[in-house]
Amino acid sequence: MENTTRKQPVNLRLRGDLLRKARSSNINLSQTLEQSLQKILK
Repeated sequence: MENTTRKQPVNLRLRGDLLRKARSSNINLSQTLEQSLQKILK
């Protein structure tokens, strides 16, 4: 899937514990969400 769309800022709400774990693991939340949505929406 080729990305020809400009990225847009969004606001999300996440559980605090998940956010802390993701940050401490250096997980890129934007990239992770985008990849997950691409898989789900195939």
